[in-house]
Amino acid sequence: PEPRAATPQRSRPRARLRTATTIFFVLLSIGLLIAGIWFGSRQFYFLGENDEGVVTLFNGMPIDLPGGVSLYEPDSVSEIEAAAIPLRQREVVLDERLRSRGDALGLIENLERERRAEQAAAERARREQQARERRESGGPQGGEGASQPSGSGQN
Repeated sequence: PEPRAATPQRSRPRARLRTATTIFFVLLSIGLLIAGIWFGSRQFYFLGENDEGVVTLFNGMPIDLPGGVSLYEPDSVSEIEAAAIPLRQREVVLDERLRSRGDALGLIENLERERRAEQAAAERARREQQARERRESGGPQGGEGASQPSGSGQN
């Protein structure tokens, strides 16, 4: 009968070791999975707007985990306010779709180019309006009201 009593005592440490090993490998697997997701997410980019409402390139995946953990971080901030983008275009650009960095930067460059073209067109329109106002008020412009030389050289 004594050998039977000793057997359970010997198996308890083995059971504890087996349980501890299982827990260790489960936690290790979970940690590796989380690390893999985090590192893998760094291969992706998306466009969104930051707290100031400016179009921003984010690195990672647009996911917020419990505890305030985000799987993304700002990569670069553009000069474009999200509200300045036409609604239809804004829905496409700021859809938080995963993109390559080059694709996302290309979208930002296109938006900035369009913005500069709009500003240049507005500046031209402003100058043309000022020129019209000067003509209407009889201000100097070098056209019909320009002064003629006095004297023709014949006497």
